[in-house]
Amino acid sequence: MVGILVHGDNHFILRAPLPDRDVALALVRYWSLIQIGATTATCRHEVSRLCFAGDGAYSTVLALAVFARRPGSDGPNMTYTTGLELQVGEDNPFEVDFAFWYQRNRMFGRNEEPALVFGEAKSFGTECFKAADVARMRKLADKFPGTFMVFATLKDEFSADEAKAIGEFAMWGREDLTNGLPRTPVIALTGTELFCDWHLEQTWKELGGQRAALITQPAARLDNLHRLARFTQRVYLGLSDHRAPKSAAGPHQP
Repeated sequence: MVGILVHGDNHFILRAPLPDRDVALALVRYWSLIQIGATTATCRHEVSRLCFAGDGAYSTVLALAVFARRPGSDGPNMTYTTGLELQVGEDNPFEVDFAFWYQRNRMFGRNEEPALVFGEAKSFGTECFKAADVARMRKLADKFPGTFMVFATLKDEFSADEAKAIGEFAMWGREDLTNGLPRTPVIALTGTELFCDWHLEQTWKELGGQRAALITQPAARLDNLHRLARFTQRVYLGLSDHRAPKSAAGPHQP
């Protein structure tokens, strides 16, 4: 089996029988594969040395860390699972790299309704995301309208073909549901987000350019997943920030 062993700020990806408590403690004392919060250079070096193209286990851990610890100053409520096998209708079962429930903490106890998120995570390969990967996410989007879909990679940018395929899916996902929210907000993450040292907002400001311009807008908090989707679509997929035509009346998107 493949699993994630968490000890403090360290996350270990294991492919082995389920360890008992004594074995797990011995492993975390001996190993230090990925240290969430380590410097970018060290983390990139270790991950690139240990993983190979197409192995999404490391990017899965780092993508989950983005949402758990790095979107903003306040940690959200989050419950996740990895390696989830799903079946839609009579189609063959397929695996989703990760899924989680996400809820922002708000002032005065006004917590938002939890959002459901599915994610596909890839490594450093030149063409990691194939048409079949996008098609699987489309199946989930049809079955679970209103959920967020994440495409995460360890490399610095998506290839032209990847950006085109994911971008077409993202444009389809912009159509409104009857409640006025987008059908399927798509979030695109690269090594910039997965390897960032601290909060995404600070990282984007330091990088300057388009990212800094987006994040310095009023109330541009990246812990708002709708806003994170729109911004990452602009930066990594080359999409404009306009909305698709409304299919039904409803409130404006957050």
